[in-house]
Amino acid sequence: MRRWQALVLVPLLFALGYVSNVRGGDDPVQELTKIKEQWSQAEVKRDLGYLDQLFAKDFDMFNARGHFNKEQMLESLKDPDLTFTELHSDNIQVRLYGNVAVMTDHVKARGIAKGKEFNRESRFVRIFVREHKKWQAVLAQSTPITSDAAAQK
Repeated sequence: MRRWQALVLVPLLFALGYVSNVRGGDDPVQELTKIKEQWSQAEVKRDLGYLDQLFAKDFDMFNARGHFNKEQMLESLKDPDLTFTELHSDNIQVRLYGNVAVMTDHVKARGIAKGKEFNRESRFVRIFVREHKKWQAVLAQSTPITSDAAAQK
């Protein structure tokens, strides 16, 4: 009987301990959703200090303009010819895989780039890794939603 109990309890205790370590006592979905909101606000306010801490050393961003590493991404946000007036996410979904989280969201962005107004919609995939009780973004990829794609919904 004791052998059966050990076979059941040991994996269960390990699983509970593992989940507890990953969560750190907080709800990771709520935590990541808050981080995403802060990320958007940091881009609007050009809070490069926050983004520098959020982006992992090997952060990569892929979008319609190409590939950007962490330094290039931060540098692009310094551009005085780019101003966000709105940056909003909805339909945020988070999938957890241990200390890795995959987030998808729908983003609406408005602003001015090189003197011209823009109004864009995109679908994002963001990958976060939790180390030392802290989530960091390691990858982001955006796909523009064209008016043709929106009409097919």
